[in-house]
Amino acid sequence: MSRQSISAASSSRDEKTGKTVNIVNDRGYANEVDILDEDADLFDSEEIRKPVSQGHASEEIGKPVNIVNDRVASDDSGKTVSQGYDRVPSDDSDILDEDADLFDSEEIRKPVSQGYTSEEIGKPVSQGYASDNSKEIGKTVPQGYDRVPSDDSGKTGNIVNDRVISKEIGKTVSIVNDRGYANEADILDEDADLFDLLNYEVPYHCGTSLGSIGGNLYKIRDDSVRPRRFLGTDDEDGINAILSDHDGHSLHEIIDEGDPLRPFIDFDLPQETLDAIKPKLTRNNVVNILVRAFSKTCKEVFPEWDKNTLSLASSSDAKKISIHVSTTGMRLKKISQAAVFTELVRRKLPEGLRGRGIIDNIAKKQSFSLRILGSPKYNEETNEHVREKKAVQPKDGTVYNFMLRAPNDESPVADSPLLVVPEISPMIQRPETCETTHAEFELVERLLKETKIEGYNLSYPADNKLGIFPLTRVSPSHCPLCDREHTCENAYITQNKNSYSFHCYRADQEKQPGMRKPSLKLTFSETPLKREIKLPIPDKLDRPRITDPNDNFVWWDLIEMCASKKSFTRNEAYNAIQATIACIAKKIRIWVLKHKNPDGELYFDIGNELNIGNWSIKIIELGDSPIKLKTLIENADDKCLITYADINFLPYPPNVVPPKNEFFNLFLGFLAKPVAEINKEIMEPILWHVKNVICNGDERLNEYIWNWWAFLVQKPNKKPHSILVLKSALQQCGKNIISDFIGDKVLGPNHHFATSDLGKILGKFNSPLQGRKLITLNETGMSSGDWHRFNLRLKDLITTGKVDVERKGLETLRINDFSAFMITSNHDAPIKIDIGDARTVCFDVSARCRGNFAYFNRLAKVLDHHDAPGVVMRYLLNRDLSEYLPQDIPSTKMKVETMRDQLPNPIRFIIDHISPWDLDRVERPTCNVLYQKYTEWCGDNGEKPFTSNILGKKFSQIGVERKRASSGKREWCYVLDRSKIVAKLRESVGDIEEFSDVPQSDLENETAEIPVFNIPEKRDESYQAKILMASTSDTSAVNEPPQIIKSAVARPKSEHVINPEPSQTSGKDKEREERLRKKAIELGEDPVKFITITDEDKRESITFRYRMEGDARMCEYARGEDEDPREHMEMTVRERLIGEEIIRRKFEDEGETSSWLDTDEEWKKVITILQENGMMW
Repeated sequence: MSRQSISAASSSRDEKTGKTVNIVNDRGYANEVDILDEDADLFDSEEIRKPVSQGHASEEIGKPVNIVNDRVASDDSGKTVSQGYDRVPSDDSDILDEDADLFDSEEIRKPVSQGYTSEEIGKPVSQGYASDNSKEIGKTVPQGYDRVPSDDSGKTGNIVNDRVISKEIGKTVSIVNDRGYANEADILDEDADLFDLLNYEVPYHCGTSLGSIGGNLYKIRDDSVRPRRFLGTDDEDGINAILSDHDGHSLHEIIDEGDPLRPFIDFDLPQETLDAIKPKLTRNNVVNILVRAFSKTCKEVFPEWDKNTLSLASSSDAKKISIHVSTTGMRLKKISQAAVFTELVRRKLPEGLRGRGIIDNIAKKQSFSLRILGSPKYNEETNEHVREKKAVQPKDGTVYNFMLRAPNDESPVADSPLLVVPEISPMIQRPETCETTHAEFELVERLLKETKIEGYNLSYPADNKLGIFPLTRVSPSHCPLCDREHTCENAYITQNKNSYSFHCYRADQEKQPGMRKPSLKLTFSETPLKREIKLPIPDKLDRPRITDPNDNFVWWDLIEMCASKKSFTRNEAYNAIQATIACIAKKIRIWVLKHKNPDGELYFDIGNELNIGNWSIKIIELGDSPIKLKTLIENADDKCLITYADINFLPYPPNVVPPKNEFFNLFLGFLAKPVAEINKEIMEPILWHVKNVICNGDERLNEYIWNWWAFLVQKPNKKPHSILVLKSALQQCGKNIISDFIGDKVLGPNHHFATSDLGKILGKFNSPLQGRKLITLNETGMSSGDWHRFNLRLKDLITTGKVDVERKGLETLRINDFSAFMITSNHDAPIKIDIGDARTVCFDVSARCRGNFAYFNRLAKVLDHHDAPGVVMRYLLNRDLSEYLPQDIPSTKMKVETMRDQLPNPIRFIIDHISPWDLDRVERPTCNVLYQKYTEWCGDNGEKPFTSNILGKKFSQIGVERKRASSGKREWCYVLDRSKIVAKLRESVGDIEEFSDVPQSDLENETAEIPVFNIPEKRDESYQAKILMASTSDTSAVNEPPQIIKSAVARPKSEHVINPEPSQTSGKDKEREERLRKKAIELGEDPVKFITITDEDKRESITFRYRMEGDARMCEYARGEDEDPREHMEMTVRERLIGEEIIRRKFEDEGETSSWLDTDEEWKKVITILQENGMMW
């Protein structure tokens, strides 16, 4: 069976008879239509003047019609008709008889109306969706997608997938509609079975709008043709057919809501933007930074992710870096999670690479497209194809390695709390040229019903005719513009700035020249408020957005929606309200608003009144009419969208889905998100400072404080029931630097409160207590009167799980309280510790680093690293608390001395009095004599003496008995039994120095190198001044003596950093050093500078492996492009060799004789690639 294509502008000659009719309309090219047998003559037909409608084959042999560019030529020689709304003479058309001349016709310009098919001469048939083609003359048959055989033998009026079969045997014609190109017509021979044709299936579908292929699993857009073509299929064969048929075109994979998709990054960086970034970055720097951020995010959301599944494609040129990064190793559940993934990657990039135009988060849209591998970009201005998208990793990957939804993709779907998203994206603005929303479509339907315009089917606007809603006639009805009954005329709706209008095509044709097209403005008879009340209740979000710590949409964003004067759907408006405001159903309603401070930190504002002025918001379903925001909020409250039974504080650990309940949760989640792996270069300096400075080398305290901090995040709904007291005799010792970091950057400012005013916590108005996990009381030092007022209240807060929060003008709230307390001070007695205390842990902070500005500057840089909060959070979550009891408090010398100093002065008098005695000495002084000595002691120590009666009661607390004297005299005496008194004191206070069996000398730390930074702890003034000058210079890393970091491995339990002695250079070190010197000479560089390891080298070694792997990938890419690999390298040869040396020495210092540098097969491949390209030794 032969198939031939035809031109759009001319007809084609039948090979047998030369009598062929070509059908072409404004929507595409038709296929050949062969009607005449070999003996038929087009001009022999007696019924030549019978008109036939567009798109259908003649129902009798020899009655074809030629349709070109919306103009219809008559079958009668010389009789043409104009098709469409404007009647214009036909273009020249050749009816292919060698002697015939179309222009010989006398009736060349006689018009015939469009849209009717003559089934008998002069008998028109209405064309529509209900009925269309006659099965026999004068009989209609339903048109649709079901295959219905003709009642008349060999004749069918069945339309299947845009193909119309002629009603006589062997006469088939293809119809072109608005969904794409028609299929080729099959001309049946006399033995052909009609149903063989009906069962014919195309490999893919084609259309001019996304809706025309909406049911297909895989959707592709072809940008190289106009109008754009949309191609849809359901299997891999269809995709292959599309790629083959459209080879060289600009093809885009379309992603809409539905099945899971692979995570991806669409990265575009103009060269001029790259040149402006400071500090300077190369193109290789940028690509490797992007790949590292992507890989790190994959590990965070899916720890089992395999880095070998990374896919990297590039369409970069000299003007722009254009990179697409994805992976075949995991998928995300939906588009909104892909948007969250993109934001997680963006946060890991340097500031200069975070611009919205650089990383285009196209996944924030309901649907988006991404160019397919091997496809060029189509430049509409120059009509050229440029910048083909090529594979970088894997180099030999197929299209399916780079598709976001590939056939037969069985990769796991990540399920991480980091990907939790709100029900809708925060405030997605609809651009002026966006596609029509479902809400707008429903609005137009209601307007038609309100104005009683009937008899039409409403359709969405076409992509190239935005704002015009087609109305297709389905039944006769009255036209309000023409004021008469219409049976077949179509109409349309136009969208104006703030309204919609009805138009009729018949009325447009009949308008007078120079007059405007007649229209009818569509309006509602009711006010927007009444219509809003009648509309269905908006959807309530499954999980509240307002308490979602990852949702940064706040009250001000809602106000900006109102101020923008743009229109929003009801769901958008009510979702924004649910994201920013809550109402507590108390006797007097309490309103909660979600805000964001200038630092981007979320917080809640609570009040009894809601003063929002006259803000209003335009709602699409209400015809873009504005409605007051206050009205919408009250509706949301009435329909329980934002209503809660009460307020409470219900914290939960990281990576746990927030619990659902009827209470408004004040907990906004912890600020830090745990990283996948602990970076030892960040963690080790922190561990060293805590152990050696805060804990003063005491391993018991070091273990306790890390478990105490871990308890706050692992079990946030419990109180530790203990308080930490950090005291240093001098200022600037570093007692606050770590606690402030954990409070503000790990827990977050919402859940940490630091103050030196105890009244804010222990006073009447105590709202700062609300929703806290850590409260730090700084530099406290109160008089005995203050302690008398506040001490009992503080004890209560340490142990009680509920708190009454009182605000000015508001009802008292009783909520959960899981706060833990820390006190930092320079005073000797920062807190009152009672005898027998089991709540207070005391730390005597070391002054070993006091005044060491270089040390604290470097520690601050570590804490300021963007990964530091996540590293510490991961460390805290990794700690084993199975045997940890917060009440199992280690006793310290500081605590004993503090309790001793706060003992009543009668007890302190006894301690001083008996401390010089022998262990078993007992005395019985009379009460008067001992009281006299007590008053003298008080005078010497500036103490106020108690009365004699109270003195006896105080003595009884430590086992001093009052008895009658044995001499027979009527005198009373005290029995001072040293061993008994000491036992009582040890039982209640601890091992007091005066009675200790262990020497209680102060712990003195020897002057030594601080191992994490290799900085001497104590220096003379001249050297200290030198360090201060160097630390403020841009070349500080050069001025300071280069050292190797000697760091220990951070472990989750108690095996923390030790103070290693500086090791001597081993034989292996010397051998490698000599080899580095030779390499320096070979490269023409200074050997001394080449082998000197600087601080910058140490910092760069953190990302050593990622950078090396990136350079190896670029070597492969350059080799495939026949380019010089050196032009694509991020690292220098020295950086590679020195980086390896730093890593190797670290493992050796930790006692490891073998590491991944020697055993990892993937690493060996990286080294081999670099070595082969001259990038190593």
